[in-house]
Amino acid sequence: GPAAFAGTDGRYFVANHSVAVPQLWVTDTTANRHWAIGERAAQLVTFQDGTVWGITDSSPAVPGTPAKQAGPGMLFRYRPGAAKVDLVPEVGAVGPILESPGPAAGVLLGMGNKVGLYAPELAKVVAASDLPAPIAAVATDCQGGRAYLVLSDSAVFSCAVSTDLQLAVTDLGVRFGSTERGCLV
Repeated sequence: GPAAFAGTDGRYFVANHSVAVPQLWVTDTTANRHWAIGERAAQLVTFQDGTVWGITDSSPAVPGTPAKQAGPGMLFRYRPGAAKVDLVPEVGAVGPILESPGPAAGVLLGMGNKVGLYAPELAKVVAASDLPAPIAAVATDCQGGRAYLVLSDSAVFSCAVSTDLQLAVTDLGVRFGSTERGCLV
């Protein structure tokens, strides 16, 4: 892992491949073709438009174990059928990421002790909000129009995006539990 399907019909399977020197590959499941598209990924997210967004894997090894601890990476987008991923270097190292909830198209980004909103059509981060700790995991409630952020200190926040691309971040006053070894929501 990670792995995701790209295309509105799920035709393209995107995943890390190889043990010795892992890279990100795509398989066209209809044409039965397979090719390398970028650096190893730490996270992949299929968006409603069929693109796959992700972050490159800069995870350091955990000393004395074969395990890795997830670290921030470079944002990228894979467009179904493309030869390579499109890197988004202008935002720097980010993670975790999530499709922004609500009507505004964008990518929610973990940016250290902030949550940011990257607008692809503007090619920039258009909003950011401070958090008391870095984001450990994210999940979305598409019907409710909110994202939920679990912070590394175990606090849980909700985040909504308005039509004018503003973030509304709320501390829900609950604790998730230990996030010391990573977190998946």
